[in-house]
Amino acid sequence: MWQAVFFVPLAQMAELPTFNRAVKDMENLPRIDMIATGRNITRLRKKAGLNVRELQEAFGFATPQAIYKWQRGMSLPTVDNLLILSVLLGVSLDELIITCN
Repeated sequence: MWQAVFFVPLAQMAELPTFNRAVKDMENLPRIDMIATGRNITRLRKKAGLNVRELQEAFGFATPQAIYKWQRGMSLPTVDNLLILSVLLGVSLDELIITCN
């Protein structure tokens, strides 16, 4: 059975009550503070007694650039790398990631 699909222009979507509610709800969601998370990664790495080179080897990275970017807050690890990092640093994901509202 076929169903018709209608596309609503973005300008008209803003007039829809459900769209406005969804946007308001998204404003209240927590966001990752990349800079604070990077500082936290650095702090936790040092606390665990690891250097950048050791993390690089644990992840199998050819260069340490990705780790330096994480620590500076220029990028975030992928979800799977966040999980590995939390295990290597001996913390939970909640302890690793810093959020802001």
